[in-house]
Amino acid sequence: MATPIGSQEINEDKMNQFLGKVVGDFGAALSTSLAYVGQKLGLYKAMAEAGPSTPTELAQKTNTNERYVREWLLNQASGGYVDYDATTGKYSLAPEQAVALTDENSPFFVGGGFFVVKAMNQAVERIESHFRDGGGMLWGEHHPDLFVGTARFFRPGYAARRQYRTRIRWGLIRAHRSARRARQRRLRCRQTDSEQARSRSDCRDRRGTEAPRESAGSSHRGSLWSSRRAPGAPAPHDGRRHRSIRALRATSECCLKPSRRVCPRYRHA
Repeated sequence: MATPIGSQEINEDKMNQFLGKVVGDFGAALSTSLAYVGQKLGLYKAMAEAGPSTPTELAQKTNTNERYVREWLLNQASGGYVDYDATTGKYSLAPEQAVALTDENSPFFVGGGFFVVKAMNQAVERIESHFRDGGGMLWGEHHPDLFVGTARFFRPGYAARRQYRTRIRWGLIRAHRSARRARQRRLRCRQTDSEQARSRSDCRDRRGTEAPRESAGSSHRGSLWSSRRAPGAPAPHDGRRHRSIRALRATSECCLKPSRRVCPRYRHA
């Protein structure tokens, strides 16, 4: 058997916490309706353009009733949607509030959400009947504010996402082009290095295969390869060492100093 509701023990702390949440939802529901009015009448945009204003100044700028504007500003200030300066008695929008409530091109814009909430409230009676009888509502059967709010709420995010993807795509394209140019530069450098190395190799081969010319009256060969030496004379030179020195000097002469000639002393085979 169910326990009567009045006889159940209640925790006052939990009750106060729950009631505080409900009251907060009441204020939020009322604030969304008044925020919709501010969007519809252009009150937020007028405050962003005019700067700090009194209720009278804002009413004159928007061609609205001063008493209702004052009540609207009190609600907005208590909800944190606008700032109030007690010394001057003027209301203003902080930069963050102005962007979120007035800049429809910013991804932070939330003004369209108030139109969506208002359109859903308009459909409460039909939703109640559907709870009893079943069925549903087609998209086109909703209040026009639902379409307006959906477009205004989601368009900035879609545009920002598209711009972000465009920046990423062009960044990748620029990186690919830079890498391709770098590869082309490296390829040209390698080709140039290969051509230079091939030229040096051909030059060394050409100079290394040339037969040395000996003059008819030269006496170096006999003096270097004589089997008899005078006391204190230097030892005979090694032919392999001569050929290595000859090739080294031929390479340096061909690539660095083409005008020099090899010393006749190192022309022996």
